[in-house]
Amino acid sequence: MEHLIARFWNAMREHRGKLGTALGAVLALTIGQGSCWRWKEHELAVTNQRVQSGARIEHVMLEAIKASALYARLQDCDPADTIARVQNRKVALSRQLELLQNEFTAVERDLAQLDGRPPRQVDLNFIPPPAPNIEVEVHVDGKVIPQPLDTTPPAVPPECPALE
Repeated sequence: MEHLIARFWNAMREHRGKLGTALGAVLALTIGQGSCWRWKEHELAVTNQRVQSGARIEHVMLEAIKASALYARLQDCDPADTIARVQNRKVALSRQLELLQNEFTAVERDLAQLDGRPPRQVDLNFIPPPAPNIEVEVHVDGKVIPQPLDTTPPAVPPECPALE
């Protein structure tokens, strides 16, 4: 074994100039051309894309919350003489929420692909459901007396928000 090591060492000393040239060429091609820097540049681009996708998701969710809040206020208000305008605005808000959901799904799909995970399913419908119609059963001396729970709207509904 020592004989093989000695032979290898002697061969290296004889060809030191050629080996140095070859090693220098390899180093020049990998580091000199910037392949290492290009790899870091790609990693930075992916991180930048993740940050931008996160910002887009945040923006979409804020817009969905605003649209849902306006929809809920329109749902609870008394339109009086502007019922057609309120209904049209509610339809437009429903469509806007659908578009925001589609945009969120697309951004989440891109972000999941970058992260190497399945996309999350998030429902951006923040519109509160209407009050349920509940009946309460009261038992008095073995008799069941159905009592509807008072879910009537307030005597004076809130004023409708300004419509654009």
